[in-house]
Amino acid sequence: MAVFTLADLPSRGPASSKMPLHFHRTAQKQRQTFSVADAVHVKLRLQALDKAISSLSPEDHDGSHVQQQMAKAWQPRPSHEAMYLDGSEEFYLLLADVAQPDLIPDVYIGAYRTVLQGQHHVNEHKSQCKGCRVHYLTFSEIRCLLADIDRICDTDLDGAFSRLDDKVPPFAFLRLPAELRLHVYSFLIPRAPEIPLIRPDADPKAPRRRPRLHVMRVSKQLHGEVRKYMYEGRTLFMAVGRDEPCKALSDTYSGHHYEAIASMNPETRQLFQRLEVRVCPYPRWTSEAHRCLAAPTVKDLMRHLFNALSSLETLVISFDPNPARHLPTSLAYQDREDMVRTTEWLIDEIPASIKVEWDQAHSVRLFGSVVEQMLLLALQDRGSKKITETAAAYLRHCFDRDGRIMMMPR
Repeated sequence: MAVFTLADLPSRGPASSKMPLHFHRTAQKQRQTFSVADAVHVKLRLQALDKAISSLSPEDHDGSHVQQQMAKAWQPRPSHEAMYLDGSEEFYLLLADVAQPDLIPDVYIGAYRTVLQGQHHVNEHKSQCKGCRVHYLTFSEIRCLLADIDRICDTDLDGAFSRLDDKVPPFAFLRLPAELRLHVYSFLIPRAPEIPLIRPDADPKAPRRRPRLHVMRVSKQLHGEVRKYMYEGRTLFMAVGRDEPCKALSDTYSGHHYEAIASMNPETRQLFQRLEVRVCPYPRWTSEAHRCLAAPTVKDLMRHLFNALSSLETLVISFDPNPARHLPTSLAYQDREDMVRTTEWLIDEIPASIKVEWDQAHSVRLFGSVVEQMLLLALQDRGSKKITETAAAYLRHCFDRDGRIMMMPR
């Protein structure tokens, strides 16, 4: 059947639901090739699906009748037939940002059959070709659109699903007391007090234990509970280093930190109230920095970072726990100079609304009394205090004997 609309470009047949064999095709390319004509085909299928659901008998608990009735209602028309459906352009705009919109009827049928059997639907991330890096449509993505789909298509898909979903008994795990659920989360996802930002120089081939996050797919409530358990009350940890001769290189290297924070869910960023910044000597970073020049350069890094972490209350300034005794005297002196400049730069970047704490033990050993007094006065002007318990103690095993940062725990 050829479908034409007033605003359509030269139309083509309906988009295929099958993933092409080409390895590099992405969901973005599919959205670009989705036309108004394709939207008409999806609209007709959804209307046929709504008709099939309305004729479903209460005794049918496997959902097979839905597909049978839909096959009867969705009769292919002759290829030369042209037609126009009111609201096609509006429906196309509604689906313009959806990955694989031609799969909406199939995804809906899968979720509907699940709740018809008295079970909660679970988003399935299926891959039809091994190794394809393509975003696959899930029911949660289209459920928020069902109300608009019903309005445009004159259907009741949202109401039909909600009526069945309300009859599904609550997930048994949610009936447990909150304390027991948190105990289960602690076994599934062990957590430490600190969260180091992922380092760009970490070896991607190094073995690491990945957290078991499948529990977050069960429901929105469990997703929120696990996210809060993972991030609330924890200290975000990052390391910075500045050098005068090559600021661009240090800014580029530090851009990875901001990139990691900016990519977080906004609700997740709100859970962080404490940030620890470790001041490291820049020369030890040079070899690693040259390997990550592809990172985006972020000007005014700390200002953007503080804006992103809008719930931040406390900033802890800590120092490299490894003294420069393994380096020649000239390099050790340069290390101290770099750390002094980095600390002065960091203090100037901190907003007045954030309380500052700092690690006195390592600063005394590394800097000496004159520099320490200068930094102490700068911090005391902000009403700050000294501390000795920092993430440095916990993360010390992440540094080798020369002070290079090794594999960060996740």
